[in-house]
Amino acid sequence: MKLRLICKSKIHHATVTGADLKYIGSIGIDRDLMDLTDIVPGEQVAIGNGNNGQRSETYASPLPRQSGQIVI
Repeated sequence: MKLRLICKSKIHHATVTGADLKYIGSIGIDRDLMDLTDIVPGEQVAIGNGNNGQRSETYASPLPRQSGQIVI
């Protein structure tokens, strides 16, 4: 059986509010934003850099509600 990957949610033109260059792993997203976009903790997400076209994949990790944060 072949699995089919689809894009079911999208956060478009978001601004990364923080980065931990020594941590290789998840992307933290404000829990309210995750709820609005139907992204669940641990879900695989694709990240695209609008400035240079670089893309990567990781998993979503919730940050505090109403924090407005997106941390890579």
